[in-house]
Amino acid sequence: MRIAEALDHSHRQRVMKLRASFQRGAVGLEVHARGDATEDVRDANRSAELFEKEFHVRVYFRQSPAS
Repeated sequence: MRIAEALDHSHRQRVMKLRASFQRGAVGLEVHARGDATEDVRDANRSAELFEKEFHVRVYFRQSPAS
C-alpha cells in the first residue's frame, strides 16, 4: 500500500498501469505513466524498503510511457 500511495506522490494521477515481473530475489515494477512520473517513481523507490525487508526481495522500478 505504501508503494501504491507513493506512486501518486504528486497527486496528479500520472500512473496509468503497473506490470510486475518476478525473478528469484527481485520484483520488477514497470510503471506506465502519462507524462513525467519521475518524482512519483523516486518516492515509490524510497517506500519499497519495508516491502523489501518483509519479503526478502529487491524491488526495481522502470518507467514507460502509458499505452
